[in-house]
Amino acid sequence: MSGSIHRRVSAILLAAGSSDRFGRLKQLLDVQGKKIIQIALESLLRSRVSEIVVVLGCAREQIKEYLKGYEVKIVDNPQYRKGQSSSIKRGLESIDQEAEAALFMLSDTPLVGHEIIDLVIGKYEETGSTIVAPFYGDKRGHPVLFGRELFGELKALEGDVSGSGVIRRHAERVVRVQVDSDAVIFDVDDEQDYQRLLRRVERRN
Repeated sequence: MSGSIHRRVSAILLAAGSSDRFGRLKQLLDVQGKKIIQIALESLLRSRVSEIVVVLGCAREQIKEYLKGYEVKIVDNPQYRKGQSSSIKRGLESIDQEAEAALFMLSDTPLVGHEIIDLVIGKYEETGSTIVAPFYGDKRGHPVLFGRELFGELKALEGDVSGSGVIRRHAERVVRVQVDSDAVIFDVDDEQDYQRLLRRVERRN
């Protein structure tokens, strides 16, 4: 990419939640013989991230069984019931100290492929912006990349909140990556979403 420079980007896969609303562990939902967390991991492994940190909490020992053989760093978040902010902090504490940015991905966004991840990283390398996010139309999606200068604000988050507040505070610094797929805004919140996911994957294959 013209004018871009290579930057060290660590990926943090947030997979600590208890899936209370769904009623069973979303991380281990089956999609054509693979667990949903494995699909997300494989997209990250095919991308240009420099490392992958997986944050586990609920049922961590059970989930770890399905992560064997993957070249990732697994960290436990014993405070996962305090909400997503606790996993964000745990992930940031665990990445390489040389990382210039952190890319946050959710384990229940399995339609996000490595191509989208690389588009976000590429835009960061091109612009050096503090925040880079994919958009489908006017809707912001995942994964979102934050530069190191915002790590302090992210670590200061409390409760069951994501980085959305940080994004809103720095709205003028957000660089958009427009994509033509709703994969970036599709996540599995309930059984209907899961059935839609299965139908989409079946059509795609």
